[in-house]
Parts: sequence; C-alpha cells; structure tokens
Amino acid sequence: MSRPARFVAALSVLWICGLSGCAQTSAGGTTVDTSPASPRVATLPLHEGTFVTEDSSCGDPPLAALLVYNGQGFDGAHSHACRAHVVKRRGNLVTLANSCIDAGVGEAPRTTMPLTIKLIDADHFAVDSKAGDVTYRRCPADQLPPSLRQRASAEN
Repeated sequence: MSRPARFVAALSVLWICGLSGCAQTSAGGTTVDTSPASPRVATLPLHEGTFVTEDSSCGDPPLAALLVYNGQGFDGAHSHACRAHVVKRRGNLVTLANSCIDAGVGEAPRTTMPLTIKLIDADHFAVDSKAGDVTYRRCPADQLPPSLRQRASAEN
C-alpha cells in the first residue's frame, strides 16, 4: 500500500472510531472494547440494584434471570464493572452498548453487547429479545440470598 493510501486508511479509521478507539468484533458477534473508559455512560431513570425476571423469586433467582444495574450499566452473573452507552433512544425504548469485564470477578477482556430495554418505572424494565419482552423487577436487598447481598455491598 502506498504512503498516501495508508494515510487515507488511517484517517478513515480515526474518523469512524474517533479518538477513543474501536471495538473489535469477535467470532460470536460480541465486541471486545479496546477503547479507554468513556465518561459518557448511560443515565437511566432506574434505581441501582439487583433485578430478576418477573417470574423469579428474589430469594433464589436463577443466574440466567438476574441483572444488576450498577448505576452505569448492567452486570450479569458472570460479568462486572459494566458501563452502558446509549446508542439510540426513542421514548421509553433505549438501545445500549453494554460493555463489561467478561468474568464474575477479577481481570478479563472487556466485551460489548447490544441491549435494548423498555423503561417501565424506576424499579421495572423489559429486555427486548427474540422471544419477546422479558420484564425485570428490582428486588429489595433484604430479600436477596446472602451471596447476592455480599456482591451488592462489595460493589458499593
């Protein structure tokens, strides 16, 4: 590649990715966030805490039915330090790029996955999925099992 062509290619990447870097797509369709931390996290009108699917018990929720809103993004059972960036907002429907450290604890690569939610109120939201909306509700801390109470207190 000639020097002018390399310059144009580099300029194109800078224009597309911005100064903060790009996310790289992995084989599974998720993206690995290679950019530095961005201060532009999503501001959502939700209370921080542990949310479970409507049909799950707060006292013993299955891990697959659990999301933790940490005030910046949505942690799952096997991810932490998540930061959500608003990609699109239309009324109460919000599409996010939720970037997380892909491990329950410790160091791991940061991955980014899309997440579309419908805001219901400060304690309820629905996740838009291929199977239809899945509604989540926030659990009071005293109703959570000890392991989830410990995780919540460790994050605060």
